[in-house]
Amino acid sequence: MRPARSVVSLFALLVLASPAGAQSPDFSQVDQAALDAVNAGDIPGAVILVGQGDRILYRKAFGSRSLLAAREPVTVETIFDVASLTKVVATAPAVLLLAERGKLRLDDPLGRYLKEFGGAAHRKITLRAILTHTSGLPDLPSVEAMRQGLSRVAAALAREGLQYPPGAGFRYSDTGFILLGE
Repeated sequence: MRPARSVVSLFALLVLASPAGAQSPDFSQVDQAALDAVNAGDIPGAVILVGQGDRILYRKAFGSRSLLAAREPVTVETIFDVASLTKVVATAPAVLLLAERGKLRLDDPLGRYLKEFGGAAHRKITLRAILTHTSGLPDLPSVEAMRQGLSRVAAALAREGLQYPPGAGFRYSDTGFILLGE
């Protein structure tokens, strides 16, 4: 895939598409930007939702939700994983705020907060190690763990084991941040 430079213009169009006081915003440029980004290979697909108050002004899907194995079209119900954004915009600041307020400590073991990680194999996984991607957790949860749903993902991940001893390496990990969210 090429860098998603079209995504920036897509965001700009979203901001500019509905001037204040306009009765019927014209989203044709948004449609075209999304189609251009998909057709250029910048993104596989997109769902665009624009709302104002309780009203949905625009909702449309473009492209594919998956390009691997079988191509699946995007629907307006498709939810894209934006884990990398969620890490820095929501999860890390929330954890740091809780630490600042004394609700948790960064050097506490994960098992203090998630009982599934209370065993000897996980004692050295701290919240700090998760935040710095040095926990030893796999970079992505296994398909099996995700099939069980978020309510059971911690138990499935605890059973899977570590990729390396905590602190012995670095692996950018969605898994750790999923657990921080829990």
